[in-house]
Amino acid sequence: MAAVLLSLPVALLAAGPLRLPMHPCGIIHTPWAPLLSLVVAPFVEEVVLRSGVQRGVVALLLRHDWQLPRAHVVTALLSTCAFALIHLPEWSSEGVLACVPWLVPGAALAVTWIWRCRTRDCIVVHALFNASLWLAGALHP
Repeated sequence: MAAVLLSLPVALLAAGPLRLPMHPCGIIHTPWAPLLSLVVAPFVEEVVLRSGVQRGVVALLLRHDWQLPRAHVVTALLSTCAFALIHLPEWSSEGVLACVPWLVPGAALAVTWIWRCRTRDCIVVHALFNASLWLAGALHP
C-alpha cells in the first residue's frame, strides 16, 4: 500500500500533474467524476485486471507446468502494462509516453494482488491512490 501512495509523487515528478482521460476529448467534467474515479474505476479496473488477467493467466500458466514465481512475474508485467494502457490518452508516441507514469501504480497494484491474493484489497488501494490524486489536485482543473 505504501508503494501505491508513494507512486503519486513519483508520477507527478515524472510527468507533472496526471489527468484522468475518460474519453477521447479528455477529462469528463461532471459532478459524477469523483464517484467514477473513486468507486467505479477502481472496482472495474481491478476486477478486470486482477480477477481476470492476473488470476486467469496464472491459472493458465500453472496448467502448462510453469512455476508459480515465474507465472506471477509474467502476469504482473501483463497487468501492469494493461493498467498503463487503460490510462492511454491517445494512440500516439506522446500518448504512450503520457501513460508511462501509470506503470508505477499498476506495478504496485499487481504486487498487492500477488501478496494479498484478494481483489478487494486492490480495489481499496486503487481507490486510495485515486483519492490521493484528487487531494493533490491532479484529477480536477
